[in-house]
Amino acid sequence: MLEKGHVDICAIHWGNAEEARLRHPALIQQYAGHKNWVLLHAFERQQGLIVRPELSEQLNDPHHFTQKQWRWAGRQDGAGSLRAMEEWLFRNGLTREMLNTVIVCLNERELGSAIARGAADIGFGSQSAAGEFGLAFHPIANEAFELVIPKNIYFRALVQQLIQHLDDDDIVRQSEQFGGYNLQQAGKQMWAAS
Repeated sequence: MLEKGHVDICAIHWGNAEEARLRHPALIQQYAGHKNWVLLHAFERQQGLIVRPELSEQLNDPHHFTQKQWRWAGRQDGAGSLRAMEEWLFRNGLTREMLNTVIVCLNERELGSAIARGAADIGFGSQSAAGEFGLAFHPIANEAFELVIPKNIYFRALVQQLIQHLDDDDIVRQSEQFGGYNLQQAGKQMWAAS
C-alpha cells in the first residue's frame, strides 16, 4: 500500500525490539520504493499472553496451551502480533497449528474483547489490550513499533506535528494508564536509505 502511494505512513512491528534494528530495514528493503523511505521509532510495547483472569494461574507451561480446552483468539496472517506469537511458540517447540484457534481477530482490541466476552480463553497481544479489558497478562517479548514514511511526506507539517506529539505529556500519561509502553526513543530516526 505504501509503495503504491495508497497510504502516507505504514506502521510495522516485526518481532522482538532487540532485533528490530535489523529486521525492520530488511523488511523495508524488500520493496522497490524503499530508497525514498524513512523509518522512525514510535514506541516499544510489551507483548504476551492475554488470558481470562480466572485462568491466569495456569500460565506456567506453554505445552499446556495446546490442550483442546484452551480456546485461542488468533490474529490474521501478516500481523506483527502473530509473528511474535509464532516465534514464542517455535522457541517452545510448538506451532500455531497445535492451538485450538476458535476466532481470528483483526486487531488487539478485538482480541481483548473476544477474551473478555468469553468467545476465547487466551490470545497473544499487547499488555495495553489486556489492561483495557481487565484481563490477565503474561509478558513474553518487548517489540518496537515503528513508522515507515516516504521522505516527501516526512517533511509535511502534519507528519512533523505527529512526530513531535509522540512524547507529549498527555501521550505519556495515557501510555502509563494502559501499561506496557516505553516512549523513550519516540520520533528517533532508525533507518533511511543512503
